[in-house]
Amino acid sequence: MTTSMTTTTTTRARAFATQSQSEVLSAKRPMQTPSATTVEAQKRARMFYRKLCRAIPQVMSAYQLREITSGGKLRARLGELVREGGRALEERAASAGAYDHALIRAEEEYVAIVSHHYQRHHLITKFVNSGCREARDERDEARSAFLKDFLSGGVRELL
Repeated sequence: MTTSMTTTTTTRARAFATQSQSEVLSAKRPMQTPSATTVEAQKRARMFYRKLCRAIPQVMSAYQLREITSGGKLRARLGELVREGGRALEERAASAGAYDHALIRAEEEYVAIVSHHYQRHHLITKFVNSGCREARDERDEARSAFLKDFLSGGVRELL
Protein backbone atom coordinates (compact mmCIF):
# COMPACT_ATOMS: atom_id res chain seq x y z
CA MET A 1 0.00 0.00 0.00
CA THR A 2 2.88 2.38 0.68
CA THR A 3 4.18 1.96 -2.87
CA SER A 4 0.84 3.05 -4.33
CA MET A 5 0.76 6.05 -1.97
CA THR A 6 4.32 6.96 -2.96
CA THR A 7 3.48 6.60 -6.63
CA THR A 8 0.40 8.80 -6.22
CA THR A 9 2.40 11.44 -4.36
CA THR A 10 5.14 11.36 -7.00
CA THR A 11 2.55 11.66 -9.77
CA ARG A 12 0.96 14.66 -8.05
CA ALA A 13 4.34 16.29 -7.58
CA ARG A 14 5.12 15.87 -11.28
CA ALA A 15 1.72 17.27 -12.25
CA PHE A 16 2.30 20.25 -9.99
CA ALA A 17 5.76 20.83 -11.49
CA THR A 18 4.38 20.80 -15.04
CA GLN A 19 1.61 23.31 -14.26
CA SER A 20 2.42 26.95 -14.04
CA GLN A 21 1.91 28.69 -10.75
CA SER A 22 -0.94 30.81 -12.09
CA GLU A 23 -2.90 27.68 -13.09
CA VAL A 24 -2.54 26.33 -9.58
CA LEU A 25 -3.55 29.59 -7.95
CA SER A 26 -6.53 30.16 -10.23
CA ALA A 27 -7.95 26.67 -9.75
CA LYS A 28 -11.38 26.55 -8.11
CA ARG A 29 -11.40 26.36 -4.35
CA PRO A 30 -13.04 23.28 -2.93
CA MET A 31 -16.49 24.25 -1.70
CA GLN A 32 -18.34 22.80 1.19
CA THR A 33 -21.14 20.51 0.09
CA PRO A 34 -24.60 22.03 0.50
CA SER A 35 -26.73 20.86 3.38
CA ALA A 36 -29.18 18.12 2.45
CA THR A 37 -31.74 19.00 5.13
CA THR A 38 -32.52 21.91 7.40
CA VAL A 39 -31.46 19.80 10.38
CA GLU A 40 -27.98 19.44 8.90
CA ALA A 41 -27.88 23.18 8.14
CA GLN A 42 -28.87 23.99 11.73
CA LYS A 43 -26.13 21.68 12.98
CA ARG A 44 -23.62 23.61 10.85
CA ALA A 45 -24.95 26.86 12.33
CA ARG A 46 -24.37 25.54 15.87
CA MET A 47 -20.83 24.52 14.90
CA PHE A 48 -20.27 28.02 13.50
CA TYR A 49 -21.56 29.58 16.75
CA ARG A 50 -19.05 27.48 18.69
CA LYS A 51 -16.33 28.72 16.34
CA LEU A 52 -17.41 32.30 17.08
CA CYS A 53 -17.28 31.67 20.82
CA ARG A 54 -13.74 30.30 20.54
CA ALA A 55 -12.66 33.45 18.69
CA ILE A 56 -14.08 35.91 21.24
CA PRO A 57 -10.89 36.25 23.36
CA GLN A 58 -8.79 36.93 20.24
CA VAL A 59 -11.27 39.52 18.93
CA MET A 60 -11.59 41.21 22.32
CA SER A 61 -7.84 41.67 22.60
CA ALA A 62 -7.39 42.71 18.95
CA TYR A 63 -10.09 45.38 19.15
CA GLN A 64 -9.47 46.29 22.82
CA LEU A 65 -13.03 45.53 23.86
CA ARG A 66 -12.22 44.45 27.43
CA GLU A 67 -12.65 48.01 28.70
CA ILE A 68 -16.18 48.15 27.27
CA THR A 69 -17.66 44.70 27.76
CA SER A 70 -16.92 41.23 29.02
CA GLY A 71 -16.55 38.04 27.04
CA GLY A 72 -19.78 36.65 28.50
CA LYS A 73 -21.84 39.65 27.42
CA LEU A 74 -20.38 39.53 23.92
CA ARG A 75 -21.05 35.78 23.71
CA ALA A 76 -24.65 36.36 24.83
CA ARG A 77 -25.14 39.06 22.18
CA LEU A 78 -23.74 36.79 19.47
CA GLY A 79 -26.06 34.04 20.64
CA GLU A 80 -29.03 36.42 20.36
CA LEU A 81 -28.05 37.37 16.83
CA VAL A 82 -27.64 33.75 15.74
CA ARG A 83 -31.01 32.80 17.28
CA GLU A 84 -32.74 35.81 15.67
CA GLY A 85 -31.39 34.78 12.28
CA GLY A 86 -32.50 31.20 12.85
CA ARG A 87 -36.00 32.29 13.91
CA ALA A 88 -36.33 34.51 10.85
CA LEU A 89 -35.42 31.59 8.61
CA GLU A 90 -37.82 29.27 10.45
CA GLU A 91 -40.69 31.76 10.08
CA ARG A 92 -40.17 31.84 6.33
CA ALA A 93 -40.02 28.04 6.27
CA ALA A 94 -36.69 28.42 4.54
CA SER A 95 -34.93 25.60 2.78
CA ALA A 96 -31.54 24.20 3.68
CA GLY A 97 -30.04 26.38 0.93
CA ALA A 98 -31.28 29.53 2.66
CA TYR A 99 -29.59 28.41 5.88
CA ASP A 100 -26.39 27.72 3.96
CA HIS A 101 -26.54 31.15 2.30
CA ALA A 102 -26.97 32.89 5.68
CA LEU A 103 -24.10 30.83 7.07
CA ILE A 104 -21.82 31.79 4.17
CA ARG A 105 -22.55 35.47 4.75
CA ALA A 106 -21.89 35.10 8.47
CA GLU A 107 -18.63 33.29 7.74
CA GLU A 108 -17.52 36.16 5.48
CA GLU A 109 -18.21 38.65 8.25
CA TYR A 110 -16.36 36.47 10.74
CA VAL A 111 -13.30 36.34 8.46
CA ALA A 112 -13.41 40.11 8.03
CA ILE A 113 -13.55 40.66 11.79
CA VAL A 114 -10.77 38.20 12.61
CA SER A 115 -8.63 39.61 9.77
CA HIS A 116 -9.08 43.03 11.38
CA HIS A 117 -10.87 44.55 8.38
CA TYR A 118 -13.40 46.24 10.65
CA GLN A 119 -12.67 49.15 12.88
CA ARG A 120 -13.37 49.14 16.59
CA HIS A 121 -16.44 51.37 16.45
CA HIS A 122 -18.10 49.02 13.93
CA LEU A 123 -17.97 46.17 16.44
CA ILE A 124 -19.10 48.39 19.29
CA THR A 125 -22.20 49.64 17.48
CA LYS A 126 -23.08 46.27 15.96
CA PHE A 127 -22.37 43.81 18.76
CA VAL A 128 -21.58 45.56 22.04
CA ASN A 129 -23.88 48.59 22.24
CA SER A 130 -26.62 47.93 19.74
CA GLY A 131 -29.03 49.85 21.98
CA CYS A 132 -27.65 53.13 20.63
CA ARG A 133 -28.81 52.13 17.14
CA GLU A 134 -32.31 51.35 18.46
CA ALA A 135 -32.43 54.74 20.20
CA ARG A 136 -31.46 56.41 16.94
CA ASP A 137 -34.31 54.63 15.16
CA GLU A 138 -36.75 55.92 17.78
CA ARG A 139 -35.53 59.47 17.14
CA ASP A 140 -36.19 59.00 13.43
CA GLU A 141 -39.88 58.44 14.15
CA ALA A 142 -40.14 61.92 15.66
CA ARG A 143 -38.87 63.64 12.50
CA SER A 144 -41.15 65.34 10.03
CA ALA A 145 -41.94 63.86 6.63
CA PHE A 146 -39.89 66.58 4.92
CA LEU A 147 -36.82 65.90 7.06
CA LYS A 148 -37.07 62.14 6.52
CA ASP A 149 -37.34 62.72 2.76
CA PHE A 150 -34.39 65.11 2.81
CA LEU A 151 -32.15 62.78 4.83
CA SER A 152 -33.00 59.80 2.62
CA GLY A 153 -31.69 61.69 -0.40
CA GLY A 154 -35.10 62.48 -1.84
CA VAL A 155 -35.37 59.06 -3.47
CA ARG A 156 -38.97 57.93 -3.76
CA GLU A 157 -40.28 54.63 -4.96
CA LEU A 158 -42.78 54.61 -7.79
CA LEU A 159 -45.96 52.69 -7.12
